[in-house]
Amino acid sequence: IRVELEVLREVAAERPAVGDALTRFTHDRVLATLVGTSPLFAELDQTARSAVLWRFEHRDADANEVLVWEGDAPGGLHLVVRGTVAVRRDDGGAQVTVATLGPGGVFGEIGLVRGHTSATVVAVGGAELLRLAPEDFKALCDEYPSIRARAEALADARLAENRFIFEDDEFIEAAD
Repeated sequence: IRVELEVLREVAAERPAVGDALTRFTHDRVLATLVGTSPLFAELDQTARSAVLWRFEHRDADANEVLVWEGDAPGGLHLVVRGTVAVRRDDGGAQVTVATLGPGGVFGEIGLVRGHTSATVVAVGGAELLRLAPEDFKALCDEYPSIRARAEALADARLAENRFIFEDDEFIEAAD
């Protein structure tokens, strides 16, 4: 069945519950797609991905809101749903942007596998995120060891990029 967008808008205007249901459905599909396409969860089947999705909590971030502070204890695994975040690292007192992540981007894995965060992450112009608490990340890794292996590989790759960018062996040794 195919329904034209204008007809859906008319029905939603007449019956707000329909509009709300369509909005929730669309939002849930976007989230499921993000989790389904994330390299961390690539090996999981559809049922397992659905179970993973329900462990994430939703979070909206304002523009310029600090989501993670460099050096802090891990705050969880974050998946960017909407918007952009800047990953910044202190370089002698100056904040240097190491990466910019948009929808589908993930951060927090270094903290989770190494025990402390290696960068500050800031919402650039506001962002919608999914956050997986550290204890839920650990439980998922216990249940699905491939998630931990992929998180470790991603953390190692990002730490290697930092070593190259900053020519900083001390930083990497501290992270190891």
